[in-house]
Amino acid sequence: MPSHSQRLPHTLSNSSRSLLGGLPDQSSSWSRGRSRASTSNSPRARPAGSKAREQMGLRCATDRACRCPNYQCRWLTASVICASWRCCLRGMPGIDPEGRSAAWFPQPALPMTRQPQTATSLSAAAWHPADLLLLALLLVVGVLRVLFLLTNQLDLAADEMHYWDWSRRLDLAYYSKGPVIALLIAASTALLGDGQLGIRMPAVLLGGLLLLLIYRQARRQLGPWPALGLSAVVQLMPMVAALGVAMTTDPPVLVCWALALSALEAAVRRRSLAGWWLFGLACALGVMTKYTTLVLPLGLLLTAIAVPFCRPLLRSPGFWLGQLLACLGLVPLLLWNARHGWVNLAHNLGHLGSRGAMDPAQLLIGPLELVGGQLLLFGPLTYPLLVLAGGLVLPAAWRRRDPYPVLLVALAALLLGVCLLVALRRSVYANWPVPAGLIGVFLLIEAWPLLGRIVLARRLLLIGSGLNLLALLVVHLPFFGVRFGLAHRQLPTRRLVGWSALAGELERQHGEVLRRSPLLLSDRYTTASALAYGLRRPPGSVATVALGDRRMNQYDLWARQDLPSRTGQDALIVLGPRSDGQALAPFFESLSLHGALEVSVGGESIGHYQIWRGEGYNGKPLPQSARR
Repeated sequence: MPSHSQRLPHTLSNSSRSLLGGLPDQSSSWSRGRSRASTSNSPRARPAGSKAREQMGLRCATDRACRCPNYQCRWLTASVICASWRCCLRGMPGIDPEGRSAAWFPQPALPMTRQPQTATSLSAAAWHPADLLLLALLLVVGVLRVLFLLTNQLDLAADEMHYWDWSRRLDLAYYSKGPVIALLIAASTALLGDGQLGIRMPAVLLGGLLLLLIYRQARRQLGPWPALGLSAVVQLMPMVAALGVAMTTDPPVLVCWALALSALEAAVRRRSLAGWWLFGLACALGVMTKYTTLVLPLGLLLTAIAVPFCRPLLRSPGFWLGQLLACLGLVPLLLWNARHGWVNLAHNLGHLGSRGAMDPAQLLIGPLELVGGQLLLFGPLTYPLLVLAGGLVLPAAWRRRDPYPVLLVALAALLLGVCLLVALRRSVYANWPVPAGLIGVFLLIEAWPLLGRIVLARRLLLIGSGLNLLALLVVHLPFFGVRFGLAHRQLPTRRLVGWSALAGELERQHGEVLRRSPLLLSDRYTTASALAYGLRRPPGSVATVALGDRRMNQYDLWARQDLPSRTGQDALIVLGPRSDGQALAPFFESLSLHGALEVSVGGESIGHYQIWRGEGYNGKPLPQSARR
């Protein structure tokens, strides 16, 4: 039987293991880590990288202390080492005293219990000065945006006026988008009228909400002051600054993405069922705004299947709940498509293909245009930092098996990959990959402490934000008449000029004919939208005809249901300078050229139009484009 002194090292070694807690036993954990049968939800016992060396070094030091011949020395030395190790871990962000990452994914989820609020927790929940400064920033930016909408000299974009016409005829979906954009404009114009403020006010509110969501996510991970600094950097990015003054589908869809990404972090790292609910609902709203949001649930599913330490997500009921809720956003779109010959789906799928034969030059120009567009939208120096953030975060997240940053990188890569494949065949719109830039902002939150240690990154961040601010000031000058001696067509704001002048000149020069013509036709949806808005034409009195190579639009669909009831009515037809108006002769009892219309702004010619008069519409379906 061994003596008491011989049994002491083994006894003390066991007690030291209980104190160390998070350190795995070498003889068993390494074999378990290599065993293929160990596929439970428990974390891998074998640590990786520098953490493995630290733990092994600590175990060696403890074992040496335990082999000391003096019993009191053994006990005191081991206790000091273990206590020091635990104190160090408490000072490390995201590490609990047991030596495991607080966000370590495959650990079994513990039942969530509500902790009683203490004085410390109550004081932590109180307002921080950074919170008040952020609210002040949001208030100042919001007021400036409202003043801009009330005082700028340019018009709404044609797409904004087109969406305004949608808002007067609410439906489950429309030719190219879901119903969310029309619902937002309808609610806003019901309260504020149909001027620029009424149409664009949702963009003002959504722009502030987007920044608030980013600040909330950064505050939870970094603290108040770093979150405030990061929010200021994001606010100066050109795309984020423009969100608050243009009512397109981008503001609502980016808010849905930000909400979904924030909820995904809570669902994955904190195993929050409410996070999965919020993720699914945000995806559903995003899908009803723009089909691009389907990348979120699809990319999440593919990554969970492909990445080993993300696969436990597939066993979570919350994961499938989020997927189901996200798919519910497709229900109104599918119902609408089934009633309208699937034109919405065909139009959006058509973006993925080429309009003609493959152009070898497009293989080079397409990717350059794609990258250049993102540099302009997010800043020439700040956008590379978003890419760098992903490169810094991914290796560390992979080592510690943290699924959230891996999911972020995978989602951004999926969206950018699809856009790149399309760019190789045809030009892509610069706003298509914008959600990937938003993912880059969330990666920037993850990498913020690491970027702070890189001198070049800090300088790029400061210089890039300064350049973004300067560009923001310069871009706003044309809205107030400062053009730097350039013509309107040479400025980025050229698409915001001339629409109100077109409606005004048409009413001034052809007002009598316009009043006697219940029907207004055009060959372009942009012209039709501008006339419907500028002349405040009643719903159903504006339609488009296809006299050239153009894609279908919402006016073509409305014409199918509106025009049969307008048989016998006269029409005023506004066509482009190259369109052949005589092609419409079979649809009227008589057709004549009524004159030409030149639109000028500030002495500069903006556009030329043909004005035709059609008497007695005979009810035949007008020519429509076959291209979706």
